[in-house]
Amino acid sequence: GTVRGVVLPLVVVLLALVWVFGFMATVGFELTIIASLFPVLLIAIGSAYGIHVMSRYYEQASAAQYKQSVIAATSSVGTPVAMAALTTAIGFASLISATLPIVKQMGLALSFGIVGALVMSLALIPALLVKLGYKARPKALFSRRAERGVLESLLERLGKFVFSHTRSIAVAAIAISVVAAIFVTKITREVNIVEY
Repeated sequence: GTVRGVVLPLVVVLLALVWVFGFMATVGFELTIIASLFPVLLIAIGSAYGIHVMSRYYEQASAAQYKQSVIAATSSVGTPVAMAALTTAIGFASLISATLPIVKQMGLALSFGIVGALVMSLALIPALLVKLGYKARPKALFSRRAERGVLESLLERLGKFVFSHTRSIAVAAIAISVVAAIFVTKITREVNIVEY
C-alpha cells in the first residue's frame, strides 16, 4: 500500500540477483537454462523477507523515536526471518548431492542468493528506512487490516487447535516422519537423458 513498502523489498531481491550472478561468474559457473529460473525463484522467495521487515516497521514506527522503532521492528522480526531464510538456503544447498553439475550449481547459487536477500533485508532495508525518515502508513491500510477476513478467521481457529492439541500433533508429526524415513530408502536415483 506504500511506495517504500513495494520498492525496498524489490531492491533487496534485485541486489540478491546481482549477488547470485556475480557469485556464478566468480566461481566459474556457466549460464544455463536452469539459471534463467533464478530471477523468478528469488523474487518469489527472497521478497518475503523484506516484506516481513516492512510490515513490522509499519506496525511499530513512530515519529517520536523513529530510529529506535526501526531497530525494534527489525530485531523483533529478525529471528523468524533468519530461520525461514536459512532453512530455505540449506534446502537448496542440499542439491549439492545431485548427480548433474547444473543442479549442483543451482543449489549453491540460490542458497547464496537467499542468504544475500536475508542480509540485505535485515541490514539494508533498516538503513534505508532510517535515511528516508519517518512516514506514517496511510490510515486506509489500518482500516483494511482491522477488518477480519475468512483467512484470518481460519488461521485463528487453526492456532487455537494447535495450542490445544500440542501433544497429539507432535506424536503425529513424529509418526509421519518415521514412515517417511522408511520410504526414503525406496527412492531410486538415476540420470536418464532420454527420459528428460
